[in-house]
Amino acid sequence: MVGSGRGGARVAGAAALLLSAGGALAAPDRTLILQWFETSWRNIENRAPDAFMIGYNALWTPPPSIATFGSPGYDPFDRFNLGTPTNQTIYGTEGTFREMVQQLRRAGILVYPDLIFNHNGARSTVNSGFLAAGGWPGFHIPGGSPFNWGDFHDTSFQSENPGGPNFNLFNGDLVGLIDIAHEFNIQFIRHPVAAGDPRNIPAGSTFNRPDAGNARFYPDRDLPPMTFVNPINNLSSTVFPFNLQDPLAGDAVPENATGLLQRFVHWMLEDLEVGGYRLDASQHVPQFVWNEFFDTAVFNQFRTLAGTRAVPLSFGENVNSNGFIQTFVRNRDGFANRDALDINEAGSLRNVNGARGFASWLDPIQSSLDNQDDGFNNGSQGVHHVFSHDNGSAGSGSSIPPLPAPNTWGLAQNAYVLFRSGIPIVYHNSREMVDRFASGRGAFWPREGNPSALGNFDGNLAGLVRAAANYVRADNANTTGLEDDSFFFLLNGTDGELFAQRRAGVRAVQLPLVARLAQRHRHQRRRQRAGGRERLVRGGLPGALGADVLRARDGAGGADGQRRRPGRQPGRGRCADADGRRQPPRADHHPEQHEPVGL
Repeated sequence: MVGSGRGGARVAGAAALLLSAGGALAAPDRTLILQWFETSWRNIENRAPDAFMIGYNALWTPPPSIATFGSPGYDPFDRFNLGTPTNQTIYGTEGTFREMVQQLRRAGILVYPDLIFNHNGARSTVNSGFLAAGGWPGFHIPGGSPFNWGDFHDTSFQSENPGGPNFNLFNGDLVGLIDIAHEFNIQFIRHPVAAGDPRNIPAGSTFNRPDAGNARFYPDRDLPPMTFVNPINNLSSTVFPFNLQDPLAGDAVPENATGLLQRFVHWMLEDLEVGGYRLDASQHVPQFVWNEFFDTAVFNQFRTLAGTRAVPLSFGENVNSNGFIQTFVRNRDGFANRDALDINEAGSLRNVNGARGFASWLDPIQSSLDNQDDGFNNGSQGVHHVFSHDNGSAGSGSSIPPLPAPNTWGLAQNAYVLFRSGIPIVYHNSREMVDRFASGRGAFWPREGNPSALGNFDGNLAGLVRAAANYVRADNANTTGLEDDSFFFLLNGTDGELFAQRRAGVRAVQLPLVARLAQRHRHQRRRQRAGGRERLVRGGLPGALGADVLRARDGAGGADGQRRRPGRQPGRGRCADADGRRQPPRADHHPEQHEPVGL
């Protein structure tokens, strides 16, 4: 069973960076996720070297299945259809998705696609012509009078507005998308292989028709199975593998709609070798579905980069209180590895970013889901981010988002999630698809993130990711502190390594300067500057590696947003260039932009 890469570094901010490297110089066991949206599978594959060189080792991608034309993919039509050369998804085909996953695995990067368990496409799609064609492949709607919705809940409820009429969190449609009834047990062979089998789902004129090629979507029941007990209900399960050498040896068997979803996540893990899942709208699916069916379907189905079997990481989207989100987290019983996005921490981080120096870093620290399980902000749970396609640096979701201004990129906040304990996510929208999404009612455009996540425009965020990848281990027990409305982290749990910040923004962070290492400073040194507002702690342990320090500040006031103090001088000491050679301060060195502090 594999861990989630949790534990990571413990950070709280980012305007003054004080780093040293007393730990390992690489952290391959810590997951650093790039949410990479609006990019074709082929172009992600082509830019994989950029992601690798920066330090990302996992990608969160959009849903790969065929959806409504011109849609980002959150209204799935046919889950097992990832696109063909003559009928591509907006991102590509099953072939280009497979090639992307394999190329990324060779680079040590796992792929976490968005998984949609809650719903299919829009309920408004359902009419007599849609049903005659076969409806959603693999799903059954008998129709008739009175109308029978089959595998789906009826039209009585909505689930997006708790204060509105007919609200039902689990049984209501989410923004008009038809809600799957996971508790219903309607048995069919849902991807028919042989014509004439009475167990087949009723065929339409186009979909749900028998096809011998559908056998590849089923496990081979002649191969040795895996048997295990899910401790949540103490029920034993027997799971057969897919036959990767002879895919058409799969055996089609009857199942209900939840069984189809289980088979899909199993197929994606074993055949396409994805690394795990981001669970879309997971709070709208009852907890028992995740505990009893999803966790069983994915148990030990992930093949690690070393070739061993493991439980994949998954993380859910739950827009609710931390107490409620906690009921969807299961990562401590040795069976499941299911976490949740730290939604409330992310909201607080965006508030700090928007306040431009007039908000407290205590808010994201206190609002983190990480506190909910054991009372400590220690990396035990929560997947941390600032922006996403739902809550970005720019855009409303109903039209093409504008390019975000640099002061909205959230560099300080991204540093917070990169260096604190737990799993960080950086969001990048490449804008490749902005003119392909269909307009009109119900249209959706993913919001903007940080345009520099892959090194475009400037290297600041890429440098932060690189530093986090190189100097933060997954087993760290770092300490977060808050003093004079600044935050700091004692990296690796020692007094010798400090990451700190003074205010809520970063104007420039040239992290190549941070990368120079020297085996010195075996004793502890402290430096008091600016009336005690900054403290640098160095050394700590014999033989600890030292690092030159780069400090970057931002705040309010001044043409560039800086609060300036009269008589402020550049930091003493010398800068280190990217290859580690010490250089005297340049004549054009601007102390308000970046100030290396020598020791």
